[in-house]
Amino acid sequence: MIPASDLSVFKVQAEDGQAGSIKDVLFDDRRWMVRHFVVETGGLLSKHKVVVDPNEVDGPDPENRLLAVHLTREQVKRHPDLESDPPRSHEFNKKRGPDAMRSSGGGAMVGAVPDPTMMNTAGATPAYAVSDVDTDPHLRSAGDVIDYSLSAGGEAIGKVKDFLVDESSWEVPYAIVRLDDREVLLPTSKVKTVGWPDKIVMTMISPDLLRAGPAYYPDGEYDLAQMESYYHEM
Repeated sequence: MIPASDLSVFKVQAEDGQAGSIKDVLFDDRRWMVRHFVVETGGLLSKHKVVVDPNEVDGPDPENRLLAVHLTREQVKRHPDLESDPPRSHEFNKKRGPDAMRSSGGGAMVGAVPDPTMMNTAGATPAYAVSDVDTDPHLRSAGDVIDYSLSAGGEAIGKVKDFLVDESSWEVPYAIVRLDDREVLLPTSKVKTVGWPDKIVMTMISPDLLRAGPAYYPDGEYDLAQMESYYHEM
């Protein structure tokens, strides 16, 4: 399995050469499947972000940080823009320009445009204007959801640090969550909601059970059935 944050720095290897670089991974938070890879393509003055379907991917090469696709560079370039199927966090207006629809681990509000007519009474924090972008409420940007707060059994106990992606099926079976001084794996089947705009991932697993949960180790192998069994209270 590959962390979503690792995939987000892979280059895209087309049939006739490199076709761009991955900037984000978009997944469905009901089915927990990758729906799109966000690929930045084009030349220096014509960069734009397009979405590539997992069915068009031959497979990743982690050693060389490449994602092979059975497409030509021109075919990748002509794929639909990110705006054609944006994640939930893109319902807010973005700045115009090359980085207009940029997804970032820095948070879903990166690039949002403050609306001076919606300033709060204290004048300290601008509100954000909602655009007319038609977003799927269950399509999520991994880059945005990373660093969301984690609520377990109604208690705020940590943060989402990453997601593990199964490159054989493009499922997203685990969230990596940071609790105190350790990272544990949370099966995404145990996620109740991915909140927006409050940026809270909620599970009804008890905080104590989650804190004692299976630790995450890079390059580790995990048995989803055993992990589901561990979280027996669900």
